[in-house]
Amino acid sequence: MLKIRDIDQTQAPLLDHLIELRTRLVRCVVALALAFAVCFYFAEEIFAVLVRPLAGAFPEGPIPSWSTPNSTKRSSSRSRSRCSPRSS
Repeated sequence: MLKIRDIDQTQAPLLDHLIELRTRLVRCVVALALAFAVCFYFAEEIFAVLVRPLAGAFPEGPIPSWSTPNSTKRSSSRSRSRCSPRSS
């Protein structure tokens, strides 16, 4: 039969493991935040390195019309009011 002393002794290793897990998770979050800050600081340089092979693969020339947004806006019938205001 289990006694109270046995239960206290079995919970001690569990608490030690939970404390260690907490410290490791905190360290991981700090390392992730630090890595994000460094990458954010050098974002333009990282982007330039990643785009270099893509820029070499495509020929230089005019930008295709499908890649630029339309300059004319379509008027939507939903944006107009269907009901005329009442005059008093």
